[in-house]
Formats: sequence, C-alpha cells, structure tokens
Amino acid sequence: MNRVINNPGAPKAKKTHFLLKNYDSDLNEFRRRVGIDRSRSTFMKYLIVRNHLQDYITKIYHSKDLRLDDVTEDFIRGFCHYLRVEKGLSQSTVWLYQIPVKQICSRAFNSGQIPVNPFSGYHIRPKVKARRYLTEGELKLLMGKAFDDPKLAFTRDMFVFSCWTGISFSDMRDLTEDHLVGMGRSVWIVSQRQKTGTLFRIKLMRVPLSILHRYEAERRDSHLFNIGSYTVMNDRLRRISRICGFSEHLTFHVARHTFATMAMTNGMPIESISSILGHTNIATTQIYAKLTSAKLSGDVDRLERVLRGHKLTM
Repeated sequence: MNRVINNPGAPKAKKTHFLLKNYDSDLNEFRRRVGIDRSRSTFMKYLIVRNHLQDYITKIYHSKDLRLDDVTEDFIRGFCHYLRVEKGLSQSTVWLYQIPVKQICSRAFNSGQIPVNPFSGYHIRPKVKARRYLTEGELKLLMGKAFDDPKLAFTRDMFVFSCWTGISFSDMRDLTEDHLVGMGRSVWIVSQRQKTGTLFRIKLMRVPLSILHRYEAERRDSHLFNIGSYTVMNDRLRRISRICGFSEHLTFHVARHTFATMAMTNGMPIESISSILGHTNIATTQIYAKLTSAKLSGDVDRLERVLRGHKLTM
C-alpha cells in the first residue's frame, strides 16, 4: 500500500490572487458600511468601475478575471486608455475610476500578495476645473433678496447656511439637535462627514445662527431642517439663480466652494478651513479654497507695509 509522507519542510504552494475577486471582497465590505461611514453614491461609483474592469478584462484578456501578478503598469495604462477612448470618459473621471484599482494593488503589495506595486511608476492627474463660487457681493445680493414663494425662501436660506458653514448638502440634511454643542457662549456643530466619516467642528456665526432659530419651530423631529431631495433643492436653486440674475446656475456645492474661498480671502489659515470642511487631505482644501485676486492683492499689500522701511538709493 502506498503511503503519503508529509514533509513539513517542503515549500507550500503559492496561493493565487485575482483582481476582481479582491475587488468583490472590498465591494462587499463597502456595501456593509453604506449609511455608516460610506455613502451610497460612492458605492455606486465603485460598482461602475467594477463593471468597466470586467468588460476590459473580457475584451483584452478573454478571461473572466485576471491574476494580480498580471496587473502590470501596462495593464493600468491600457485600462485608463480604454476608459478614455472606448467609454469616452473625461480625464477627471478616469482619474477617479482608477482610485479603487490603485487601493487594491497597494493593499496586495503591502500584504505580500504581489512583489511589485504596478502603480509605483504610473501617475495620472485629474483635470481640475475652475470651481464656481459666489463673490461676497453676490452673496450679499442673494441674502438681501425677498422671495414670495416660501419654498424658494427656505432653499435660499439652506444655501446661505452652507455658505457660512461649509457644510455639504448631505451632511446638512442629516444634522440633528444632538449635533449642536454649547461651548461657553458659542454654539458649535460637531458631526462626521457622511462621505468619509471624518470629524468636523464648526462654530456658528451670527448668520447661520439666525437661520437655525428661524426654522426651529418647524422641526418635525430632531432634525434641524426639513430638507427635501438634492434634485428638488437644486431645481429651486436654478430658479433662484435666474431671479438674482446670476450668469451661472447655483448648486449646493457652490455654497461649499463659497465658504472656502471667502474664508481664505479673509485670512483664515488653510489648516482651519480644512478642519471645518472635514477634509482628510489638505491638498483637497487647496483645490476648494482657490486663491482669488483679492486675496493675493491683500497679501502683497501686507508684505509691502512690513517692508516699508526699505529704501532704494537714487
């Protein structure tokens, strides 16, 4: 009778890891965290990327999945080219769609599943668009406008609240009385961003405080505001834009840009702006908080005042 002799010193067979299998594992974990510290919109984007990856692997490699060992820099370049040319996506969208693939490869490299990170020599940058924001003059015009329609008035107030706090639409819609914290004579909002789970703290200035008190009697539950859907609110903002004579339509994200730009123009340190906006990376804040001509002019004027004692000999 033949006997199988186990040799404990013999090398173990190397486990094969696959790209889409790893992706699906991450996707399932992401799904479980939706509504806790991950947003459904981001989950849907990751699902779209998964479908694009499947299509690309099927078309180019004639396979249902790909070994992680075979995910090379050439694969990544080919996938990004496929998204741009075959799918007609913009540079910024391609940059966004390569992020989950990059995360999988980085974790696989760090855990020893692959010997080389294929993204180590490949970098793609988003095409940064000029971000729309209201000037202080436009914001004053909007705040001083009277609206006969109470729904438009409410939408304007929610937009202005975001302009003075930097709170995103989804985070503002989720605010409850539990998020209001008294510190001395001040009222703060302390919460976590729905999108990233990052903590943010905002001291309420006079304008957002007045809006908070204005709608206190209309609360149906513990939520601070009875906000409708994003689509409905943005539709009303388009009407408000026309009434105010703005050249471009407003969206709620314009309010967030407005806060960041207004804060930076008036001298708030970028670290403070980043903390208020709940950014995980200060580089993100640098994109939001665009340096305006007024800010640059003021900075140069301050430098000139400091250096006023320096004289040039004629």
